[in-house]
Amino acid sequence: MKRNRILLVVALVLIYWWFFTGNDDSSLNKAYAPAIFIYFCQYLEELVIGNEAKVPKADYKLKGLAIAFRHGERSPLIENGVLPDCTAYHDVDRRSFSDYESLTEQVEFTQFLQVDPYFKKVELAPQRSKCSIGNLTAEGALQLVKLGDFLRTQYVESGVLDASTVVDFQVSPYRRTFQSAVAFASSFFFPLRQLYPEIILQAAKTTYFCNEDNCTCPQIEGLRKVFHQDFQERSAIYIRRYPDLSTELQAFAKASKMAPFKHPLEFIDVVLGQYACRRQPLPCFEGKCISTEGIAEASEAVSSLVREVFSLSKPLRTLYAVESYPILNSVANTIAEIRKDRTSKRVNIFSGHDITLMPLEFTLGLNITAFPPPYASRLVFEVYEKTDQTTSDVDWLFLRVLYNGVDHTTNLSFCKTFVDGLCPANAFEKFARSEMLPTFSGEASVSAICEREKRSNI
Repeated sequence: MKRNRILLVVALVLIYWWFFTGNDDSSLNKAYAPAIFIYFCQYLEELVIGNEAKVPKADYKLKGLAIAFRHGERSPLIENGVLPDCTAYHDVDRRSFSDYESLTEQVEFTQFLQVDPYFKKVELAPQRSKCSIGNLTAEGALQLVKLGDFLRTQYVESGVLDASTVVDFQVSPYRRTFQSAVAFASSFFFPLRQLYPEIILQAAKTTYFCNEDNCTCPQIEGLRKVFHQDFQERSAIYIRRYPDLSTELQAFAKASKMAPFKHPLEFIDVVLGQYACRRQPLPCFEGKCISTEGIAEASEAVSSLVREVFSLSKPLRTLYAVESYPILNSVANTIAEIRKDRTSKRVNIFSGHDITLMPLEFTLGLNITAFPPPYASRLVFEVYEKTDQTTSDVDWLFLRVLYNGVDHTTNLSFCKTFVDGLCPANAFEKFARSEMLPTFSGEASVSAICEREKRSNI
């Protein structure tokens, strides 16, 4: 794709400049930011909006809920000189973070929040102002506080949150996902502590929440290495397709005394964590500055690259199927429990990463176009019963899937018929338990995938 075409698309899709509202600092009250930064960084002054819990008709009752979210804003994963100050940008947010810190130190809260021993030495809140490589910022924590508050408000009237509801809260084994989970729990569950005397944050073994031997093996890591090699090789091709972008990326890496970027995603990660999300001026070198057009071009390159690699790379399709399996089967288990006992209610929460959400987006066929998922993105599964149907009907349970508040149910690749815009739960169960792995990997089980990969490496 030629540069001019990309810039035209960006101009049509993105509002080039967006006014920041709610700034208490008079010296900054006329600051502007490109919309692409607003999208990826999810600045705190932007409202959380969404259609969660908005069932199409009154005769549907919410019985099960699964929320998988990406951690909040963090510093880059690649070291790039001296990190900027990580103090929250607006004065109102600095005060909010002070209030949040105080909450996490209260005895009532620490007794309410039961923490897996794996996280016992990790602070509940990130540092107020010091950035550190790959770790959550104060604003990142507040993003999850805001998200938890929004979703609690959406679901509190739905009936799925009551004292009988079984809650399972799993956390990817990283500091940033743990502190994001604490922030989410502080606003989603803590205000409902009369219903839930305690919430347990359980450490998952993997970023895709596989905690049993039947959903992973050492060979899966080998698949990841093959994918990364393939991704880097194809990245080199993509960068050559964008000569201006290639020049900008490598000049930036050289000026920053970094190794050359292997793919545009590394560039985006550094620009967001070091500059854009910290609201710092984009860097200049040799009389030339990093441009928002270049960043938009890098984002388009990443999105196109991931879609192309997924269609061409069997290792990636297999890897994404394996990494989707645990969360999708937890939703299928919730459906099965409700079928067995119609009074059952269950809420599953997963505090993860962009690499937690992306496999799910692809295997479900959600047609998401922009990658990586923004900070604090969420993928929500809602399980409904149709109250005017009996258990003798063909199906009385239905599934709704939303990404960042947008209903994507009718995009589900496996669902051929819909009822009031909802997918019959039996179609999802069939997909999660018996269709997904064969479709994307050619094998019927994770163990079969492991055996195949083991034989291929002998």
